Amino acid sequence: MKIRFIEDGNFARWVRTSLLIVGLLTMVIAYEYVPPAPFGGFLLLLGLGVAAVGGYASRAHLLKIKPFDNSYKKVRRSYEVKDGVVNMPFPASSPKTRTQKVIWWACFTIGMGFITYLIVKNIFFS
Repeated sequence: MKIRFIEDGNFARWVRTSLLIVGLLTMVIAYEYVPPAPFGGFLLLLGLGVAAVGGYASRAHLLKIKPFDNSYKKVRRSYEVKDGVVNMPFPASSPKTRTQKVIWWACFTIGMGFITYLIVKNIFFS
C-alpha cells in the first residue's frame, strides 16, 4: 500500500489533520514551556503557520479547490491575448486614477505605520 500525501488535487485528510494538530501542539508547548524569548516567539509563530496551512487546506477541500491540480494550464490559456485584446474577466487591480492612487497609498501608509507602532511598542516598551 502506497502512502499518498496528495489526493484529488489537495492534501489527504490525514495530512490536513496532522498539520492542524502539530501546529496547535507547537503553539501550546511554546506558550506553556518555552520562555518568552525570541526562540519562544519564533516557535509560537511557526506553530501558527503550520496550523494555518492545515486549516487553509481543510477549507480548500471543503470548497472543492484543488491547489495541486493541473487545471491552471487551461486558465492560463484563457488569459492569452487574442487580436490585440487581453481576455481578462475582471479589470486589473492596480489603481488607475489619481484619486485611487492617493487612497491606495494612504491605506498602505496607515497599515505600515500601525505595524511599525506595534513592533516598536512590543520591543521597547514591554
